[in-house]
Amino acid sequence: MGTDLLPLQPRATPVKVKLSLLAGGDIPPVYVERTLAPGAVTRIRTTEMDGVPFGVPFVVQATGDGPFVAQMCGRAFTRGLAHVRAMYSFIGIPMALTQSE
Repeated sequence: MGTDLLPLQPRATPVKVKLSLLAGGDIPPVYVERTLAPGAVTRIRTTEMDGVPFGVPFVVQATGDGPFVAQMCGRAFTRGLAHVRAMYSFIGIPMALTQSE
């Protein structure tokens, strides 16, 4: 399965984004950090990352030091066949991970 993570940074100042790929169990998490320039869209391909848990379900958590929009596009393949079996896309759900008083 190939997955592209597409963070969008709509603000006028740079935003540091950290992606965490979490599979659980004995599989160690994979972390990727990028600084997004103002107005930038960045493509991060999981096929180019070391340690991505292919073949098992995993969760992608995206956090940043400012607001950004996260989108994920995926393609599913069958081993031994060159064509794409399925495609899908998800838009991230914004959440405040800290509590305010």
